[in-house]
Amino acid sequence: MRFNIDIEDIKYIKITYRDLNNTPVTIKAAIKVFDESGILACVMGALEPEPNIPQEVILSLVCPDGLYKTKTIIRKAEFSEPYSILSLEPPMALERQQNREYFRIPIKYDCVYSFELNGEVKEYKVKTIDISANGLSISMTEHVIPSNECHFKIMINGVEVNTEARYIRSEKIPEGYRISFTYTQIAPQDRDIISRACIHKQLEQRRRTVS
Repeated sequence: MRFNIDIEDIKYIKITYRDLNNTPVTIKAAIKVFDESGILACVMGALEPEPNIPQEVILSLVCPDGLYKTKTIIRKAEFSEPYSILSLEPPMALERQQNREYFRIPIKYDCVYSFELNGEVKEYKVKTIDISANGLSISMTEHVIPSNECHFKIMINGVEVNTEARYIRSEKIPEGYRISFTYTQIAPQDRDIISRACIHKQLEQRRRTVS
């Protein structure tokens, strides 16, 4: 196994696994080893919810030039105060998912999340946690996910943006659940509105860092 990625180029990783109740969970981890022997990563605190081990997981590598994804096997997880140490098998290949312009940017926007269930339209007023030109995450106190596609109306600086989306994964957070989606249908002008809002937010963050 040899990828054109060095450990110094990996900002952090995300691991999506299924817990003991078969619910998908995504955790963010720091990477310590990434070579032919496998991957070692660490997470602050104990893993909650606890994963079944071994199991196939989705591994995402966040690098300066983009996001890479692959599948691998989590073979061991041990808690050694104050960290959980995870051992994963070396992946066979990496697939580049997106460029930097599509990185999720933390922004809170009001939106309406809706989908059809048993012939009835369910609507929820929620807020985004982050958003990009490819997808978004929302915060909910309940774990409400669609079986098929869903719809979002997002208010961005007084403009309503509409998109169809597909559920990707969930993560337990102190406020309830972080639920992530990828767009399946979005008008070019609506994607452009989101892109401009993300770029503006990035510029704001850089100015604060410099000052």
